[in-house]
Amino acid sequence: MQHTKFRYILSFVFSLATASSNYAQDSLSALAFLEEKLTQIDQKFNSFLPDNDFQPAWIQKTEIRTETDNFQLQEQQYQVRLSPSTPKIRKAEKRLQQLYREEALEDVLERKERFVLGAYENVLRAYALAQLLALEEKLLNISKKEVQISEQLILVNQLQAEDWLQVQTQLLEVEQRVAAYKIEYNLITENKALLWDNFMTIEQIVEAVEKLLPTDLIIEDIQTKINLIEGEMDLEAAKQKKYLDFIQLEYNSNPQDIFREKAAISAAFLLPFKGSRKLKMEELAIEKMGIAAEADLQNQWQVAQVLQLKNDILMLHQQLLVSKKRTADFQARTDLLLQRLQKSEQADPLLLLSAQRQAIEANINHLKLENKIRELYLELLEEANLLSR
Repeated sequence: MQHTKFRYILSFVFSLATASSNYAQDSLSALAFLEEKLTQIDQKFNSFLPDNDFQPAWIQKTEIRTETDNFQLQEQQYQVRLSPSTPKIRKAEKRLQQLYREEALEDVLERKERFVLGAYENVLRAYALAQLLALEEKLLNISKKEVQISEQLILVNQLQAEDWLQVQTQLLEVEQRVAAYKIEYNLITENKALLWDNFMTIEQIVEAVEKLLPTDLIIEDIQTKINLIEGEMDLEAAKQKKYLDFIQLEYNSNPQDIFREKAAISAAFLLPFKGSRKLKMEELAIEKMGIAAEADLQNQWQVAQVLQLKNDILMLHQQLLVSKKRTADFQARTDLLLQRLQKSEQADPLLLLSAQRQAIEANINHLKLENKIRELYLELLEEANLLSR
């Protein structure tokens, strides 16, 4: 599904600052990587349900009957009964076959959308990993410096053993996170270093979400289901107008029976009474109304879900702004204190590194909030049927 107001959605997964990674060998634009995955999905699903030329039959049913008197094979009787179709029935069957095909294609496209969503989620996760790795590697350098300094201090009895152990533990935890992130990043990107250019910023996401109205949603199309029911109703109506039931050809191999003809032809006609077909038409009419009612409830649920996701994104953005402001205020006070300590020559090197660690950890927390906002935005686009190929 396409929506002109959200044509930039395809490039949604490219956000924030320009960033590159050294965790793999080959470099590739993240947009090109995503397009490559989406093209593979297209090629995979384009092979489903190839076109076929369906031609309704002119004869709906063929029956062959035989009868033997007293098991005398020479007195065999044969009957061939043909039930013909009509032009209206054939036209309704042709239309119904097309609708069955459209319904099957929609099922295939629905499955395809899951793969498309997965491709977006993978690239989004790769971006988050690239940003996390950049910060975690800075944290790793700080941890290594802390270990070096703590080893020197413990040798001169200026550091407690438990403090030294805590520094060692912190280093191990950072190393484990960096290793795990690198493995996951390379698995997602297939050992390619993606270049994150022209990515949508958090501010742009929030602006788009604030402008999103319920009227922008692409409501689930139920017209194919309605058309399918109407096609079945048309077929039933065509069958009700069929008057010639069957033509029967009879051959009698017993010429001595004067009451039986050697060969005969007969026909049966249907009287214009709806009978059991009236109930079938009523059943289809009720099913049609049920589909429309269910679609209306589904649309209301869709609007409610999108509005909830919209509120969640805006709430998280406010939390992010408050967190960044508090972190900035804390960092400013910390920097001022550290400057005074350095001037007084009372600065503890571990204290300076600890302040740097806290600043990086705060940025990591901010990054996690930003990634959560992007994940919710992707979920919103998918729920609103705006995440198109």
